[in-house]
Amino acid sequence: MMNKVFILVPIFFFSCSWYGSHGRIYQGQGVSGKVILIIHDQISNGFGDYHNLLVGEILNNLDEKSLLNIEYLDRQFNLLTFKRSPYFAEYKHIASGYLFVSAKSPNFSDVDLKMELYDSNFDLVMTAHHNTFWGNSYFFPPLITRAIQDAASGAIKVFDRKLAKLTR
Repeated sequence: MMNKVFILVPIFFFSCSWYGSHGRIYQGQGVSGKVILIIHDQISNGFGDYHNLLVGEILNNLDEKSLLNIEYLDRQFNLLTFKRSPYFAEYKHIASGYLFVSAKSPNFSDVDLKMELYDSNFDLVMTAHHNTFWGNSYFFPPLITRAIQDAASGAIKVFDRKLAKLTR
């Protein structure tokens, strides 16, 4: 009986990690050149520290893996508002792609982070997603700072795997 318990516990934790992260490739071609990073954050609710932490975690994880030639646009846009902004005309000629990152925190201890990579024509290339509620096992509810770090790390791992498949 003891052997069964020891086997089930690792399977449970592995499956939680697997269930919380996923990604999808929509096109067979990647993006080469400068990619504009735009973060739409619904966590901070007026607290700049959480937004800065989120931006720092995403930029550090992307830099660490040297995934793309990233230029961060320090404005909060979603896809629709960016296309209508004056920044779109400015970056339209130099960008080969756009990476939109959206983060939400429904209960201030879990983070749902989604990354969407678009080409220069705004065709969706790939997505990566990590939800700390489904993807991380915590003994106690985590602080929001820990959840932001885990969500960024989890989403970038999925993004890295999908980007590797895309560029093969």
